[in-house]
Amino acid sequence: MIRDIGQVRCCSVFSGIYHIVQNEMFYLCLFYGQDSEQTTLDEKCQAFAALIRDKQFLSCFLHALEEQKNFSIKDKCTVASLLTLALHGDLLYLTEVMEDLLQSLMDQSSNANPKLLLRRTESIVEKLLTNWMSICLYGFLRESVGQPLFLLVSALTQQISKGPVDSVTEKALYTLSEDWLLCQAQDFEALKLKVVFAVGTGGEVSEPLEVNALTCDTIQQVKEKILQNFQRKFGFLFQQIRDIEIEYEKEGKFVMLQEVDESSEIRGHVTMLNTLKHYQVSA
Repeated sequence: MIRDIGQVRCCSVFSGIYHIVQNEMFYLCLFYGQDSEQTTLDEKCQAFAALIRDKQFLSCFLHALEEQKNFSIKDKCTVASLLTLALHGDLLYLTEVMEDLLQSLMDQSSNANPKLLLRRTESIVEKLLTNWMSICLYGFLRESVGQPLFLLVSALTQQISKGPVDSVTEKALYTLSEDWLLCQAQDFEALKLKVVFAVGTGGEVSEPLEVNALTCDTIQQVKEKILQNFQRKFGFLFQQIRDIEIEYEKEGKFVMLQEVDESSEIRGHVTMLNTLKHYQVSA
């Protein structure tokens, strides 16, 4: 239990490398950010499923869709994702369809310069190619390069988190990109928080988990660091950020930590996000 710097409790709240199962990975690649819904195929859907097994029909159907002026890039991405989902069980047929569509794309007069081909991803087949590569690379990523890539991203994330990160623009003091450099960073101090998680409903708590944070971190950023440390130590996700609340304990008193509350500082028409410094959490 913490004494000098208080105690953070997770009322409802993640050491290791975990892999997303193949079907879940495909879903995230094809429909990221969209809610899933289970439906049953009626006769019309089954008839259309049979039609798209005809290469000539499918090619004409996709060309007809793209010729519509109100057919947006978002619509093209959705069609490509649905087509990938419908045909991924027969990867050979999907590959043949994609090859024919790519040949048609290369034959267009607007694509006379091969250096510009596939650069904009403005057609169904270009998005289809991205989905196809995601499917084909899954085994390679899992068995070969997945672990080094995970370690690289984890190391970069830890380095970036050692300095201030703007919660709104996501610009950081320690970054590899000049475009994302936080030029005017406020003063900050490093903190070591001892975090315990509420277990059950009888007031029991877990063993303390040490979390590195900064006085300039917003409450949302503190939650992210807590969950990231939990995942690194135990190798699995605990809860989503939106499902947890944290409290700060000092001298026997508990204070709920929130991004915005009645104590938030207001500058003109702008409400400042609360930080650990705002709640006087210090080392």
